[in-house]
Amino acid sequence: MDEEKIAIIIYRQEDASYQRLMEQLATLEIPEIHGRPAEVEVVTMEGDGGRAAAYNAGMRQSSARCKVYLDTAVAWLNPRLLKMILEIFQWPGHVGMVGFFGSSLPLDGDFRHARRKFGHFAWAEPQSGNVQQTHGESGIFCQRVQAVDGTCLATCEDVPWDEEVDECFLATAHVLALQARQLDTVVPVAREQMLPFVTMRLSPYFAEMDEAVFERARQGFLARYAAQVQPLVSILIPAYNEPSFCREALESALQQEYGNIEILIGDDSTDMRVRKALQPLLDQKENIQYFYRGNLPGEGASANMQFLLNECHGAFVNLLFHDDVIYPSKIAKMMAYFAEDIDEEIAFVTSKRDVIDTEGRVQGTMDSYGWRIGRSREDTCAGICSSIGTISSASRVLSCSGRPSCAAGRRMMSASSMGIRMSRWEISRHGWSSCGMVMSVFSWAKH
Repeated sequence: MDEEKIAIIIYRQEDASYQRLMEQLATLEIPEIHGRPAEVEVVTMEGDGGRAAAYNAGMRQSSARCKVYLDTAVAWLNPRLLKMILEIFQWPGHVGMVGFFGSSLPLDGDFRHARRKFGHFAWAEPQSGNVQQTHGESGIFCQRVQAVDGTCLATCEDVPWDEEVDECFLATAHVLALQARQLDTVVPVAREQMLPFVTMRLSPYFAEMDEAVFERARQGFLARYAAQVQPLVSILIPAYNEPSFCREALESALQQEYGNIEILIGDDSTDMRVRKALQPLLDQKENIQYFYRGNLPGEGASANMQFLLNECHGAFVNLLFHDDVIYPSKIAKMMAYFAEDIDEEIAFVTSKRDVIDTEGRVQGTMDSYGWRIGRSREDTCAGICSSIGTISSASRVLSCSGRPSCAAGRRMMSASSMGIRMSRWEISRHGWSSCGMVMSVFSWAKH
């Protein structure tokens, strides 16, 4: 690809807006690349195949490495737009695409409801022409995002645009396509960042849309990208005798509302009673793996957990002791926190726990330290508990002492760090944090 050339690719649909955009392109300053003015070409695509097909055709037509995809609804362009884009591509890291407004991506794929939004978006009201602006979170320079507005996008790598998704999800699908190739999408977030453009069309982030139409688009998007939107979670059950409790633990894992789960059972029992109790469930479900390890001398629960960690495939792990059960919403609610953790700073999410008797009756609730705090349980998550310690200025850490079944964490943690007492050092040495939920999503059997 030609590194000294910039292509501006436009999908032409309506003459008036196209002519307005062409007038704005004439005002752009030409940046220098390698000490001389860049060659800028405008590639206009037309046709009934849709925006993705037009972008793919324009991408194939141009040899430029840097390609800028512009919506014809843009009414004004910052003359320094191309310079701004090239400066961002020089940002340290593996930047594959630049946008100007983006967000995290919730587990249901509805970027409109993302808790974290970044960047700057401006639009002109059709009647008055008054410019309205919205700002996301601010920062030093750029922020990696998982979803992005498609009004103005720039890429430095040619990756095909997905022609099967609805246009309102096209840009976000491209974020995930680049992500699969280890390339980030970023937006500028500095407060002093100049306004990049003004558009006559509201972004899908803010526009009022027919909910039935949007829902069909969302379902179509998830059908293609569910594995990236909802990463695989491995539920690991280290079992040791007590077959009736083991079966209850497995049943609670199978009842999870989160859609992308595998379950691994490591059986260290002294006999085959656990296998016999679980066999009907093992025969019915394809996402369960059972390993009989036998009662190996000198090995305990930690060795069993490490074995399961080595065998699992999930990006996230939830340990479930064989005499515990988890509520159906546990994985989904904990993964919602990881979905908002764009910078991957959180290693663990933990929660309170209910104490139940052998009949499953709740006897009380304990926090993550094992302290008894009451007899009732909240049914919805009220927020994240405050951290209680600071390891460095960039890492707030919650000490996660307590029952491992309370927590869900990133897979790269070792079995020792997911044991009965998870130390601050084990988490913070990776530069991670942890957070606690103020609800119970797990029950601890008292027997």
